[in-house]
Amino acid sequence: MKLFTKISALLLAIVAILHLIRVIYKIDVTVDEIDMPMWISFVGFIVPAILSIGLLKEAKK
Repeated sequence: MKLFTKISALLLAIVAILHLIRVIYKIDVTVDEIDMPMWISFVGFIVPAILSIGLLKEAKK
């Protein structure tokens, strides 16, 4: 497996985990006085997790 593929998969996994932590602990996030809805973190967990898993599977071929 190539180094940059591993790094990309790791970064995507970290992003997914951080979004999952926000959902589990119900952490409020405000950006420029706008409250971010929780559904953003659901998407922010699912998409990077799928991409990370896909990168790891593709790199093993």
